[in-house]
Amino acid sequence: MAAMVSFAKRSNGQQSRVAVAVLLGASLLFGLFVLPRLDPGRSVLLGAQASDFALPVIYGGEPGGRIRLSELRGHVVLLDFWASWCRPCLEQMTILDRAAREPHFRTAMVIGVNSDEQPEQALALLGRLKPSYPTVADEGGAVARAFGVDGLPTLVVIGADGVVRAIETGVMSGEQIAALLDSAR
Repeated sequence: MAAMVSFAKRSNGQQSRVAVAVLLGASLLFGLFVLPRLDPGRSVLLGAQASDFALPVIYGGEPGGRIRLSELRGHVVLLDFWASWCRPCLEQMTILDRAAREPHFRTAMVIGVNSDEQPEQALALLGRLKPSYPTVADEGGAVARAFGVDGLPTLVVIGADGVVRAIETGVMSGEQIAALLDSAR
């Protein structure tokens, strides 16, 4: 009887390992082949024409003015999606401001895209930091959604032909940003 219990335990152990292996394999297949078709996300945006927008300028432009993406065709455009409550966004803004003053960056149009629900907070921050590039307000987040922004800060690089070349979330160095811009030229 003891031998049968030992065999049953061993058999249950093997069954458990097989069940785990099958579950892992099914999860892997689901992740590789099914999920990308359910939510293609950014990969669909890369290489596609950028969605046009016209957003109100809240800093660095004419009061009441708007920036329309389609009017920037012919220039490489770097969109910096940020919010005042996001500490990494402030770090990215400082890096971008420093980089935007470099001659290498002057061939690109840098535009801050604020995602704050309370524009007063963004205006206070912009007044303190005084970035060298304009900022627009994405009230309601429609532009962020159009570019697949799912975290902040996010940089979107659009080539002179209006095609989305890169979408990167997280803080990037000036050198990394320069490489993104070079790849879009």
